[in-house]
Amino acid sequence: MTIKTFKTIVDALKNFRLENPKDRRGRPKTLTIEEEILVTLEYWREYRTYFYIGTTWGVSESTIWRTVNDIELTLMKSGKFRIPGKKALLKGFDYPEIVVMDVTDPAIERPKRRQKKYYSGKQKLHTLKSQLVINQATKEIICVAFGPGHSHDFSLFKKSKTPASSSDI
Repeated sequence: MTIKTFKTIVDALKNFRLENPKDRRGRPKTLTIEEEILVTLEYWREYRTYFYIGTTWGVSESTIWRTVNDIELTLMKSGKFRIPGKKALLKGFDYPEIVVMDVTDPAIERPKRRQKKYYSGKQKLHTLKSQLVINQATKEIICVAFGPGHSHDFSLFKKSKTPASSSDI
């Protein structure tokens, strides 16, 4: 993430909180807005548990959950930070020349139910497949797809139904 994007996120959060004040009774927050954004980015990037992120930042697990949830909802409500979606690939004039696609398997906590669905035999962990489609020229995320850990990368690609999956293959 660039510094410019980070500052844009900080400004959007500050403006949104000024326009929509919450009831601020109780103990003041221990994390600043910048630290809250860093916590959220850390969660998105590394997908570590709230407990471990909370231990790193010196706050409780529930504080990290509330922070990540609040930042996600606020950024979506601001309207400045949205993923274009699969329809961006269908537009003729916006069609990217080169699309980069990658699938990753971040480890997740063991689910209480339906564990077999998320168990990745290759990594001996419970995982969640995450597919990103990115426009290489602008570095813009076009779409994101998720699936259980035991599924194959190509089957996730077919299930995501990106336009490239039906016409190029």
